[in-house]
Amino acid sequence: MNEFEKTLLKIARKTIEDSFTGTLHFDKQTLLWLYPKLTDTMATFVTLTINNNLRGCIGSLAPHRMFLDDIIANSYAAAFKDPRFKPLSKAEASMVNIEISVLTPPQNITFSSKEELQQKLTLGKDGVILESEGKRATYLPHVWNQFNSFDEFFSSLAKKGNIEGELYNKSWKVFSYKTRKLSEI
Repeated sequence: MNEFEKTLLKIARKTIEDSFTGTLHFDKQTLLWLYPKLTDTMATFVTLTINNNLRGCIGSLAPHRMFLDDIIANSYAAAFKDPRFKPLSKAEASMVNIEISVLTPPQNITFSSKEELQQKLTLGKDGVILESEGKRATYLPHVWNQFNSFDEFFSSLAKKGNIEGELYNKSWKVFSYKTRKLSEI
């Protein structure tokens, strides 16, 4: 891991730690000067785990704000705003592992059958966004490992997004993306 990537993880951790006092204790302008890439528009997900158990995960599916701001916002949201969990406590903050996934822009996948969709996705390498009738859900690439089959993965993804109907129906829009995953461990 290079210095820039280590800095991204430090920004995420510092954002969470500083949230308990209500003040960010790092100089954004200096960071932007040292790492101009932080001004790029990027999409990230921040995943928090404690003892390999999910503790929060929030992110952006498409680039819409400056890289630095996306990491700050998603770090804070993963720790304190994920509706599946109560806000992270100060004691938990010292135990949490932080992972940042930097996403490539989503690519639309056209398909007419499950088999065609399977051919166009690389299990464990592609993150997937499923959209249908105004509802949307995503799984990051590593989530493939939690399922025994392609159908199980998509069934769970549809359930996560509250997307009803038969698997692989014509109302589905599927997008894929790649990630660069950075982790403290």
